[in-house]
Amino acid sequence: MFYLFGLSFRFIYVPIDSVNITINKKILNMMSKLVIIFLL
Repeated sequence: MFYLFGLSFRFIYVPIDSVNITINKKILNMMSKLVIIFLL
């Protein structure tokens, strides 16, 4: 669980170009959905 949160925070704070940022946002959305599923 916490490992996923760590990965998502790393995706947020790594300085990268806009294309990678959009890809990371999609990954973050999938991660958050997975976390919600785990919490239910």
